[in-house]
Amino acid sequence: MNTIEKILFTLFISILSFFLYLSNDFTLIAMGIAFFILGMFFMEEGFKQFSGGLLKTLLGKMTNTLPKSIFSGFFTTTFVQSSSLVSLITISFLSAELLGLREAIGIILGSNVGSTTTAWIVSSVGFKLKIATYAMPLFIFGVIFSLLKDKTLIGLGKILIGLGLLFLGIDYMKDGFTAIKETIDLASFTLTGTKGLIVFIILGALATVIIQSSGATMAIIITALAFNQITYENALALTIGANIGTTITAILGSLTSNSNGKRLALAHFIFNMQTAFFALLLLQPLVLLVDEISLLFKIRDDDYILKLALFHTLFNVLGILLILPFINKLVNLLSRSFNKEEISQIHSKFICKASYSLPEVSLIALQKESKYLYYRAKKLFAHTIHLHTETINSDLEAKQVIEENTQELYPIKIEKSYQKKIKPIYSEILFFSSQAQSYMNNDEIEIHNKLMQGNHLLIESIKDCYHLERNITSHFNSDNPTIIKHYQHIREFLLLVYRYVDNSVLHQKVDESQLYQSILDFQKEQNSLLIEHIANKTVEQNVATSLMNDISYTTKIAQKLLHFSQLFQGKNHV
Repeated sequence: MNTIEKILFTLFISILSFFLYLSNDFTLIAMGIAFFILGMFFMEEGFKQFSGGLLKTLLGKMTNTLPKSIFSGFFTTTFVQSSSLVSLITISFLSAELLGLREAIGIILGSNVGSTTTAWIVSSVGFKLKIATYAMPLFIFGVIFSLLKDKTLIGLGKILIGLGLLFLGIDYMKDGFTAIKETIDLASFTLTGTKGLIVFIILGALATVIIQSSGATMAIIITALAFNQITYENALALTIGANIGTTITAILGSLTSNSNGKRLALAHFIFNMQTAFFALLLLQPLVLLVDEISLLFKIRDDDYILKLALFHTLFNVLGILLILPFINKLVNLLSRSFNKEEISQIHSKFICKASYSLPEVSLIALQKESKYLYYRAKKLFAHTIHLHTETINSDLEAKQVIEENTQELYPIKIEKSYQKKIKPIYSEILFFSSQAQSYMNNDEIEIHNKLMQGNHLLIESIKDCYHLERNITSHFNSDNPTIIKHYQHIREFLLLVYRYVDNSVLHQKVDESQLYQSILDFQKEQNSLLIEHIANKTVEQNVATSLMNDISYTTKIAQKLLHFSQLFQGKNHV
């Protein structure tokens, strides 16, 4: 926390403590809110245990069109009862390029409508049944499942505990508002007209920012409305405010996210703000429409809690209908946003904080980030043998490429390039790895470790390039044709290695045994020739020592890159 956040938090705790001391009835309401929020947290953690693969499959198959993306966002949020979890998964999928920006926005639009089902559950089940009686069996089975070792059953156990806490929270809030009604009439603070709308919209937004859950805010609003502690008109304004508040939460959360996370948070903010604006502008027509639909579905005229749930859903659907004609323009606008940040900073491309708790997604992101790290390292590998990056994929024979690049060589600062362009990304990969690993099972950890071992080998091979490049530069410009020939062989051989690894990692699997044998043959041939040159005194002893070291460096680079590509292939893939 920064200083301002600490001050605000201390102020909030102080005010809360005062009200808890002042009123037992308020304590009941606060306990209900706490149980409700804790229940949502448990449900979210439970779905994380096993929903990564399920949601990955669902979102992969149902996001190829915008309507499907919207529906999948609605369905998944309705199912998991957590728009924050769906947003988290969407950001991680977007960062790992499992989704495009257009599809991700569609999911967020649908998620907004899906989040309104919380209001339906609270207003219907929460007040039509003695809901607390269902909490105890849920706790019992939830705890039993949580003690087992199976990942899916642990997740199910957390969900059941979460549902139990939700039910208990609603019951405590009902008891609290029932009790407080006898001592204080909150409805006496009702404000009407434009002033009332503005004040209660602000209160709804602030409540959501403080509680960090629009679902919990809606539960409070519905419970207060059910016990006539607020008017229907004020409840409508609070609902609009809650929609605004949830976007502020998303914006604050995106400040530490990557560019994709910021783009999606901005899309969420734009959508919810325009939805709130039109809900406020068309409030009276929407209220009349709610009345007409209520008559159609035989909702009682005085059943304001169900009407509020209907209003909540209706204005979010209206928001989608209003933004759909401009969706392409919104995508283009967001695609151009935060580009300067991406260009000005050397940082990871696929991994992000949102993926930590989703093992399947984090492994895919880590695999893609490893490829990206290799892609950036290609330039350093090419520069080690004084070639341009594009020559690695040239159609020319390796020998011809080297012969065409035999001009005088100049030093290249491999170490400086590594520190500036490679190390920052590798550092982010290491930090991401340390955080994501704690959420993985044994099989996932095994895949994770192989990917990280591959990254380590890649970095080690770059460090071997420091020494090799320096010696190539100093000895290649020698007047001794024997030395030049040796370094020509080194450059040619490494070009072949680079081409193999490039095809293996970025394109397709190739024959490993062939390269492995080539490494052994190269080392044996070059050492034999060098010993012969030393015996014939065609190479000076001090130069021969450097050359022997360079043959060793070359072999190490080839072996590490070969091992790197092996760890990246076939059965070790995600």
